[in-house]
Amino acid sequence: MAGRYEISDNGWALIEDIVSPPQRTGRPRRDDRQVLNGIFWILCSGAKWRDLPERYGHPPMAGLFVKVRFDDFSLTTLESRGLTPDAESYTRLLEQAWAWARARRPVCLLGVGVRLVPEEARQQLALPL
Repeated sequence: MAGRYEISDNGWALIEDIVSPPQRTGRPRRDDRQVLNGIFWILCSGAKWRDLPERYGHPPMAGLFVKVRFDDFSLTTLESRGLTPDAESYTRLLEQAWAWARARRPVCLLGVGVRLVPEEARQQLALPL
């Protein structure tokens, strides 16, 4: 079971194939899912990279590592959508990520935590109702 800011098994199954394969040279990569969970934690919590919890890597380098991987993942995502990795496309992708993160935050409704996801975000991310 995924934690509050962690990607679910179903969500991971959807994106696992688009994550770049590990390289044979250099330092062994951290688990891709762990890195994405760190990215989601930053986006959803609004914290700074240096405040990234140890479970996503060893601070303070974990924040830098996750940020670099997020930048790499963003460029890969832009290229897979047929977009050029320019500043405008990158900014648009970040805005979508922030909108998704805000939509994932629980909203207190009559004392019950409920996730409200805007219809536009649901369609873009193919989220179930």
